[in-house]
Amino acid sequence: MAETEIFGQVKRAYEFATGAKTTGKLLNRLFQKSFQVGKQVRSSTAITRGSVSVGSVAVDLAEQIFGDLNGCKIMILGAGETSEKTAKAFRSRGAEQIFVSNRSYDKAVALAEAMGGRAIRFDDWEQEFRDLDILVSSTAAPHAVVTRAKIEPILRMRRDRPLFIIDLAIPRDVEPTVPELEAVYVYDLDSFACHCGSDC
Repeated sequence: MAETEIFGQVKRAYEFATGAKTTGKLLNRLFQKSFQVGKQVRSSTAITRGSVSVGSVAVDLAEQIFGDLNGCKIMILGAGETSEKTAKAFRSRGAEQIFVSNRSYDKAVALAEAMGGRAIRFDDWEQEFRDLDILVSSTAAPHAVVTRAKIEPILRMRRDRPLFIIDLAIPRDVEPTVPELEAVYVYDLDSFACHCGSDC
């Protein structure tokens, strides 16, 4: 499922882990061998030919839920490649209210301007939850950034208005207990397995 994007995310996560000196010799050998095998599979098979972007599948899901995306307020957490592809896919399907938040505010501004949207400082993104319809999270954070403690108080102001969260990050951006909240629906990469792959 979107092997190229997943491969890149795993590679970046490994580089982050080695930079933080949290891997040992065995884990290093395992990852290096995995990257070698992944590269060999991609070059000797048609696995990436005609592959579907995870971002476009996320937008397909949003369209199934909301229909016309024109009136939806969408926030993108992260400004990397996956976030950019997802934002472009939303824009191409008619979404006009796109907000981008990223730890590097300059990157958020660049992506938001390219999408005709608005950048939000990373420390302030949860303040936009009152009218938000869809949150797409794809950061490179090593821990959950969308936590129950952070969004539960804000949800009370929404008066049970549904919030759809699409978590495209590895490791996950959304805390496991968030789907337990009332009127919150979380979809992650596992949810997209049958849409992105050919083995369903």
